[in-house]
Amino acid sequence: MAKRYATLLGLLVLSVFLAAVPASAAYLAFVETGDSTAVAYDSNFECGIDASASGESAHVDACWITNSPDGTSGAALMYMVEPAGTPDAGAISDEIQVQFSVSNGLATISMDFISDTEGAPLRYPAPGLPVLVEDGTLQLVLDYFFDSATGASIQLPSNLELRVQSDVESAVPTQSTTWGLLKSRY
Repeated sequence: MAKRYATLLGLLVLSVFLAAVPASAAYLAFVETGDSTAVAYDSNFECGIDASASGESAHVDACWITNSPDGTSGAALMYMVEPAGTPDAGAISDEIQVQFSVSNGLATISMDFISDTEGAPLRYPAPGLPVLVEDGTLQLVLDYFFDSATGASIQLPSNLELRVQSDVESAVPTQSTTWGLLKSRY
């Protein structure tokens, strides 16, 4: 009886302790500036993270504690596009490809960040796909992942904060036309 009481008391103390500790999401960010990409992350990848970057691309393999149900798995894609007013408005600037799974309360993910290559042919997303217009700030991207085969929205495992900062192409300067400018040319 005393052993059962000690076990119950231990569980009660543990539950009170866990309730008092706030949960923190694992934080991951891709920051693209010019011709290079950096990967930033915090210590909330409880079972590890491995990140590498080369030029305008990066790769991450990571694992963290999640609240998503065991057995959740999939592959997803997300696009960031150039904003209006830039030379390549609407073209895909960056993409993130992911494969993920959840088992025993742990989420594992393999992720590739790929930025457009200067001089490569422009690509545009299919109509109706969720896209994020890049604005040069560190943007939250979790709501923009989709299944590349069906276009259906895909939710990544919980307890992850994923952000991307992409450099925005500068707008092409245009000269405004005035009556004086037209008169001076003719």
